Amino acid sequence: MAALLLLCFLAQGPSAPPRTPSLPSTDAAQPQSSARLEGRVVNLVGDPLRKATLRLQGLQTVTPGVPTQTPPMVTNYTATSDTEGNFVFEEVDPGRYNLTAERTGYVRTTYGSKGANIVATPFTLNASQKMTGVLMKMTPQAVIAGKVTDEDGDPFPGAFVQLYRVGWNQGRKQLQQMSGSSTLPDGTFMIGNLAAGKYFLGASNNQMRMVGMRERPGRKGPQEAYVTTYYPNALDSAQAAPIEVTAGIDLRGIEIRMRKTRVYRISGRAVHSSGASTSGAVLMLGTAGDLFSFNRAPSFIRDKEGTFEFQYVLPGTYFIQPQPGGVRSSDGSAPQPMLGRLAVTVGNEDVENLVMTLGPGVEISGQFTLDGVGPLNADARAKLASGASNTSSATTPSGAGRLPAIQLMPAEGISFNSPNNQSKEDGSFLMKSISPERYRMTPTGLPEGCYVKQIRFGGQDVTRSLLDLTAGSSGQLEILLSPNAAQIWGVVRNEKGEVAKDVAVTVWQPVDGQPGAQEFSRMLRTDQNGSFKLANLAPGDYRVIAWEQVEPGMANDPDFRSKFESKATAVKLQENSRETVEPKLLPFDVIEAEAAKIR
Repeated sequence: MAALLLLCFLAQGPSAPPRTPSLPSTDAAQPQSSARLEGRVVNLVGDPLRKATLRLQGLQTVTPGVPTQTPPMVTNYTATSDTEGNFVFEEVDPGRYNLTAERTGYVRTTYGSKGANIVATPFTLNASQKMTGVLMKMTPQAVIAGKVTDEDGDPFPGAFVQLYRVGWNQGRKQLQQMSGSSTLPDGTFMIGNLAAGKYFLGASNNQMRMVGMRERPGRKGPQEAYVTTYYPNALDSAQAAPIEVTAGIDLRGIEIRMRKTRVYRISGRAVHSSGASTSGAVLMLGTAGDLFSFNRAPSFIRDKEGTFEFQYVLPGTYFIQPQPGGVRSSDGSAPQPMLGRLAVTVGNEDVENLVMTLGPGVEISGQFTLDGVGPLNADARAKLASGASNTSSATTPSGAGRLPAIQLMPAEGISFNSPNNQSKEDGSFLMKSISPERYRMTPTGLPEGCYVKQIRFGGQDVTRSLLDLTAGSSGQLEILLSPNAAQIWGVVRNEKGEVAKDVAVTVWQPVDGQPGAQEFSRMLRTDQNGSFKLANLAPGDYRVIAWEQVEPGMANDPDFRSKFESKATAVKLQENSRETVEPKLLPFDVIEAEAAKIR
C-alpha cells in the first residue's frame, strides 16, 4: 500500500506551492506600472564621464482651477554613471520630472536646457514607458581667479568679491548677484563652477558689510573709505568691464584695484505715528530700481530715541525702507507695524537730523462692481456663472462663490510682501498695512467672461497706471468689471509644423507711451497639444509670441520684445470676441542672437 502511494506521488511530480485565493479586481488593488529611464553622460567631445550624480526630481502636477487640500507625494531618484557613462533609473513612478547631472569640475547640467540660464521644460514618464538614449552632455567649469589690491598695488585681504551677471527683474535689465568669495591674506580670490558667458566682478570692503558695528574717523573732517569697486576700477556698476569666459577656461590674472573716495553718512531718528517705540526696527538703505542694492549693512534701531545711521554712502539718490515684521511690544502683544519709506539725496556733505515716520501703513478699501448691474455680490456672480454655462460648453464657468481679488506688487525695490485681499460676499474688500510705495496692480479670480474695464483711486483713473501710495494717504479703489471679455485661443507650431508642447507664450498690449503707464503682459505655457488660452481680456490691440526657450524675466522686457515685433502675431480684440491664432515658435538660436547683444 505504501509503495502504491509513493508511485502516485512521483507520477504527480513536485508539489506546487500553495496558491493564495485571488481577490476581486478593483482599481485600488491594481498596482500602477512603473517606468524606466536609461541614458549616458559624456563631455563635450563625446567621451564618457563616470561618477556623475544623476537626479530625477519629481514634480507636483496641479490642475488649474482644481484646489488641492494636500499636495500629492512625489518621489526623487538618484543614480551614478558607470565607467562607460551609462546610468539607469528603474521602477520610476509615472509623472513629470526634471533630470540633472552633477560632477566635480563640470557645470551642473539639466536635461532639455539649451543654455546655462534657461529653465528646462519638464518631461513626462508614462506608465510602463521605457525612455532610452537620454544624453547628458556636460560642460567643463570655467574659473575666474585674481587679486584685489589697494591704490598702491598692495594686497587687500578680507575683501568680498561678488560675481554678477545680467538678469531681468520686472522687465528691467540689471546686474544680479551670483557666487562670491573672500580674498585670502595675499589678496587672491577664486570663483569656480561657471558656465560660459559674460560676467562682472565687484569687490567690497567687508568692514562696510558688518552688522552692529559703528566706526568713526580718528580726526574730524572729510571721511574717506574703500568702497565697492567694479572690475577693473569703477565705482559705478554701469562702468564695469565684462569678463568673457569660455567653457573650461581657467582665467587668472584678474586684478580689481580698490578705490578710496570721499564717503558720507546718513543719520536721523525713526519715530512711530502712534508714539510707540521704534526700538528693534531694522532699516535698509537702497537705490530706486535696483533689486540688489541692499548690499550694505542694515541699521538696527537700538535705543528708545530711534536713532539710525548709514555709513560709507556715495553721492546719489536713495530710499530708506524698514524690514517687514514689525516690533513686538514689551507686554508681549502682537508686533507693532513699522512701515514707511523715505527718499534721501546725498550730495557733498553728510545728511543728518532726518526724521523718518513709521506707522501702520496705508489702508485701502475697495469695491468690485459689475457694469450696468452694481456691486459684484453673490446674486451678480450667480447670473454671470449661469450666463457662462449657457453660452459656452468649452469652459467651466465660475461658480457664484468665486470672489475676485487684487494683488499689489511693488514697482521698484525689494518686494518684502505683496499686499492682496480677499473680497467679501458683496464684492467689497479692505487692505491694511500697505507700505507707502508705487505698485503694479494685478486683478485675480475674475468671474469667467469678465474683464477690468476701469480702476479708479481717489477719483482718478489708474486703469493703466501705477498705483502711487508714496504720499501715505489711504483711499478707495473702485474696480469696474464688464461681462463682455474677449479671449485668445491658439496653437503653437515649430518650423516643421509640429505642435510645440510646454513652451512659453507671451501675450501683451503695447503701452501708449504715457509716463508711468502700466504694461499688460502675461506669460503662459502650452499644453500637451501645443494649445493655450487666455481669457478675461479687455478690448484692444495685442501681440502674441512663442519662445522655444527664453531666460527667466527676459520676455517681460519691452525693449527685448521689440526686437521680435515683426515676428509677433498681432490680434485686435473687440468685446466678446474669440480670436484664434497660430504663432510660429521662435527658435532658441534666434532668441539667443538678440539676447547676446544686450547682456
